[in-house]
Formats: sequence, structure tokens, C-alpha cells
Amino acid sequence: MRFGFSLIIIISISLLGCAVKREDVVELYERQASLELKLDKISKDVETLKKDTEEKEKRISRIEKNQARNYVELKQKLDELAKNDSPRFSSSDKSSSDLFSTAESYYQKGAYEDAIISYQKFIATYPNDNRVPQSYLKQGLSLVNLGKSEEAKFFFQTLISKFPDSEEAKIARRKLKEIEEKRS
Repeated sequence: MRFGFSLIIIISISLLGCAVKREDVVELYERQASLELKLDKISKDVETLKKDTEEKEKRISRIEKNQARNYVELKQKLDELAKNDSPRFSSSDKSSSDLFSTAESYYQKGAYEDAIISYQKFIATYPNDNRVPQSYLKQGLSLVNLGKSEEAKFFFQTLISKFPDSEEAKIARRKLKEIEEKRS
């Protein structure tokens, strides 16, 4: 019996040493509840960010598709204009200086659409003229002035690929960089 009583005392002392105060349990419970609330908020924030990112990706994709479509349409229109021999765009009786001056005049007046067409006619008629790089640059700048920066990239890129060492190509590179920075 003595052994059993000693065992009970040893077990009681051991249990008393492990006894947890009610305040400690309450504090642990409150801390756990607080952490669970924070975890829920973080989970909701992650879900919101995920949805926002998906929406932005969809919007960017739509913009890129529209830009690609606009690029193709612009290229087709310019190709048609270059082939067009209508009286309005006839250049057979105009010198290179006359054609270029006409395009410059439109550009200076802010008639950017007419300037683009006139520069294109100049390029098509006098492809070896030393003002062709300037014409590509002005076409791109005209589109930028019309708020069509993405379409302007075509002219800047064409200029850079055909005349990479020209002063105009340096300007075109800066303009392309500006367009990309605005896009970001």
C-alpha cells in the first residue's frame, strides 16, 4: 500500500508541475484567434490580387490584339496608297523637292493624316532620296501626335531597320523607348 501511495504522490507532483493556468489557456486561445483572422485577411488579399492580375492580363491581351489589328490595317492602307495613282496623289509631275515640301507643309500645319500620306507617296516615288529617313520619322511622329503611338512603332522600326546609323534612327529609338515606358 505504501508503494501505491508514493506512486500517487509522485504522479500528483508531476501533474501539478505541468498544470496550466486558466489565464495562459485564454491568452493562447486569443493569440490563435488573432492569427487566424490575420491569415484569413491575407488569404482574401491574395485572392483579390489574383483576380486583379487576371483582369489586367485580359485587358493587356485585348489591347495587344487591337494593336496588332490596327498595325495590319495601317500597313494595308499605306500599301494601297503607295500603289494609288489617283489625281489627288499623283506625283508624276512633281519633283522630289515638291513632294517632300508638300508633306512637310502638312506636317507643320498639323494635318498629320495628309502628312503621312504625302510622306508615303514621297518614299514610294523617290525611295533612294536622302530625305527618306526623315519621312519615316515624320510619319511616326505624325501618328504619335494623333494619339496612335502603337501604330507609330511600325514607322520607327522600319526607319531603324532600313537606316540604322542615321540621326533619324537615333530619334526613333528614343521614341520607341518612350512609347514602351508609357505602356508600362
